[in-house]
Amino acid sequence: MTEKFITFNSNDVNFDDIGSELFKIGISLTFALTLNRQLAFIEGGYTNIINIFIKYFRYKSLSPDDYEKMNFKDYYLNNYSPDDNLNLIFNDNYSHKYISNQVRELLSILIINNSIYKTFIHNKLTNIMNYFGDYEINNYVCMNIKKDLYIPYYYEKAYYKHFNNFKIIVLCDDIDWIQINMNFIPKSNVIFLANVPEHRFTNFVLLSQFKNMIIDKNNYSFWMAYLGKKDKKIIIPEKNDFYLNEWINIS
Repeated sequence: MTEKFITFNSNDVNFDDIGSELFKIGISLTFALTLNRQLAFIEGGYTNIINIFIKYFRYKSLSPDDYEKMNFKDYYLNNYSPDDNLNLIFNDNYSHKYISNQVRELLSILIINNSIYKTFIHNKLTNIMNYFGDYEINNYVCMNIKKDLYIPYYYEKAYYKHFNNFKIIVLCDDIDWIQINMNFIPKSNVIFLANVPEHRFTNFVLLSQFKNMIIDKNNYSFWMAYLGKKDKKIIIPEKNDFYLNEWINIS
């Protein structure tokens, strides 16, 4: 009997958006586990997520049992028959709500607890806490802000209602712009980090360590909150299918 596969091709993924990559891998893994199929990656269709996180864990940190749960046959198939396999085509019919808890936990192992960044993340956290002189992680709130999605009153309301006087870590794709335009909090309570391409993975892992977040409707922000600890306090602008039910509307 020919073994059946789900194939995953990421050539249409925007590599600047780690969230989009995670979304596709999350949906693919969920389908593979649900349908009891192996998940395979088409040669040449690797994403940054696979190259940076999954390959590393395959040989370094992921246990055999965890790897088996991921249901990977290999990183790719050199030769496969489309008649024997299901090649996922992604569209608006897929939603974050379809991703299983098992996949969420496994991706957390791969991304948030990735030992290749362990020293860097520790040093970065220490530097941030030294800057504020506050070493209690619960006293911090994180925001990932994209310039074209910025809604000042949402962040201001969410901050003062839920995190008044907390220290803020702001990650933004335009650091000069956000430093000028985010003026509703004392400068002594905020530190700005530039989300430049060469640091987008380390920034993602760094902010995922924190327990409090104010997020927007952006895949990067969603996954940063989604893969962290489940007891996080996540503030969202509105209730809809994009977010988890337990996340908090600012109203």
